[in-house]
This record gives sequence, C-alpha cells and structure tokens, in this order.
Amino acid sequence: MKKTILVSSVITLLVSCTGNNQQSETTAAEDSTTHVASVSPKVGSDKDEHGCIGSAGYQWSVLKNKCIRTFEEADAKLMPIEDTTTYRSNAVLIFNADQSKVELYMPDQKGSLILNRTGEEGNYSWKNDSLDLFAWKGYALRKNGKAIFHGD
Repeated sequence: MKKTILVSSVITLLVSCTGNNQQSETTAAEDSTTHVASVSPKVGSDKDEHGCIGSAGYQWSVLKNKCIRTFEEADAKLMPIEDTTTYRSNAVLIFNADQSKVELYMPDQKGSLILNRTGEEGNYSWKNDSLDLFAWKGYALRKNGKAIFHGD
C-alpha cells in the first residue's frame, strides 16, 4: 500500500511539473515579445533639430548660437506675479553682448522669443509684439500692458 501511494505521488509530481514547464515556456515567449514591443528610447537620444539634448536640460539659444542650459546661462530669472500653478516656473532672460537684444524663455513655451531694445540710455525697454521688458527693481515683463513676471 505504501509503495502504491509513493509511486502515485511521484507520477503525479512528475506530470504536474511537466505541465508547468510547457506553460512557463509559452509565458516566457509571450513576455519576450511584449518586452521587445515596450523598449523605451535611450536616455539622451532626444536631440532636437539643433542637436540639443532636452532630457539633459539643453535648449537652443538664438543669441548665443549654441545649445545652453537656461538655468546655468541666465542673466536674470523672473518669477510669475500671479502664481496660479502648483509649482513655480520662472522666465529666463539672456542678453547679447551689448544688450541690444534679449532672449526670453517662458515656462510652458517651446523655444525662445527675441525682444529688441528701444528707448534712450537709462530708459531702455525691450519689446516684441505684445511683450515689453523694462528695468524696474530688477526687471519686469508685461504682456499687453499687464505685468506678468518680475525679478532680477
């Protein structure tokens, strides 16, 4: 009787292991197919048309004619006056050598805007369509006459 139970147990064990092995081979084949389909791109392979790597914080600067990190190259950072978001996003200013132009990077906007200097020495402002940047306790940026950013 003991031999019969022992032999039955061994056979049951062998049969159950064989079935799981076939099932796990099928599952492994399905997993490898799924894995190939979900391969993500390499970090740093997100170059833009100028060769700037966005995931490393680089953006193209028209005035400097090279890829820059705005947080490293900023001549001034402006904070929003009315902060309605849950996080604070700064606008960044980068001036050319003689300050006749300023490159403006605004949050949630792709690329930059170039503002040209107007006015007389001591009373300069930089303008572009609806935007106006002027010196006042650092700098202030207005859009359609309403101040939207300030800082130094």
